[in-house]
Amino acid sequence: MFAALAVVAAFGVLALAWALLFRKEPWPFEALKPRGTHKSAAFPSGDEMGERKRDFARIVRPTTQPGLYIVTPTAAVPAPWTSSNAGPSGDVNKEAAEAVFEEFARWLGREVKDAAEGLADRVVAMVAVSEGFSFAMKHRVPPMFPQTKFVLVIGNKGEVKVVWLAYATDQPKPNLTCTPFIVKLVTCDLNSDKACSEAGAQGVNMDYVVVRTTEKQLEEYILKRQAAALSRAAVESNWGDVLGDV
Repeated sequence: MFAALAVVAAFGVLALAWALLFRKEPWPFEALKPRGTHKSAAFPSGDEMGERKRDFARIVRPTTQPGLYIVTPTAAVPAPWTSSNAGPSGDVNKEAAEAVFEEFARWLGREVKDAAEGLADRVVAMVAVSEGFSFAMKHRVPPMFPQTKFVLVIGNKGEVKVVWLAYATDQPKPNLTCTPFIVKLVTCDLNSDKACSEAGAQGVNMDYVVVRTTEKQLEEYILKRQAAALSRAAVESNWGDVLGDV
């Protein structure tokens, strides 16, 4: 009898351990799904585009915490892109922002095969804080995205996509630096005819995934956990791992 009770107790312990190991954590977001699609706002022009350029200039100024990384078929490891025209600190005026934009546009023109008209504008429009607010409003999450980073992926066939990564939260908190969730938002090919013709009036289509993480530094996540996936995206046009659950 005691042996039988011991077997039952052991089975119960194993069952409890199994349940705890494989239990499904509750999803904290009300409207944001684990994966889905997002339509960007129509791309700006005039003064609004000028503000995007200033955002871009702030993101690519030389710092110890890069904001923009580049992945190409020949440079598969994410590498920071910084501007030689962006000062290390302080506000960015219109002239400085334009200088940074022109520097980036020249670099992009050398890197991309058959760059479509306005490609640099479309990339810069996506490497800015504005789309994060649009995403937050549509999916009803607090517009708090700690450690936001951007990765520009240039494909082997001339495709150009921007990946926006940030920690996401369902509850706004002061001094938030990271969360258990990372959102990855990937644009369509910004060098395509469709993006060229529709971005200004309709915006562009984007795919997103929200992944659970224990990583506290988004830069480490990009360089250690996403480098191989981003390389496959550039070399093979394979985005499955970037938009996977890791």
